[in-house]
Amino acid sequence: MDPPITSVELTPQPAQSKGHACPVTVAFRRNITSGENRPGNEPLKIRYRFVGDNNFETAYYDATLRKGETKPVFWKRRIEALAMQGGRDKMAAPGMQAKIPIYEGWTRVEVVYSDGVKSSDKAAFTV
Repeated sequence: MDPPITSVELTPQPAQSKGHACPVTVAFRRNITSGENRPGNEPLKIRYRFVGDNNFETAYYDATLRKGETKPVFWKRRIEALAMQGGRDKMAAPGMQAKIPIYEGWTRVEVVYSDGVKSSDKAAFTV
């Protein structure tokens, strides 16, 4: 028997944004997949949200998955030029002033269903 959710994946697009002035938008997309051989025949009700560094989190979204169904998920995260705790920003060589703010962060998708919670790996990005 398969678990209710067999796969939760997330990928940043682009993973690196070089030479762009902030604010920058990083898109995240991938899939949530329901088990083909999971118990029961009724559709699986899930809630999912995107969470990340610096206490970033979206509201929950409701969805329903049939057995073996793959649901694409998508989110755009706006990264501001201001310093953000929990990430590294304004990197420069010692004694030099940074010309472009740099921010390294992560986002993952979290899926809640009747039997538990399953999350994607952290999708790291650099601006």
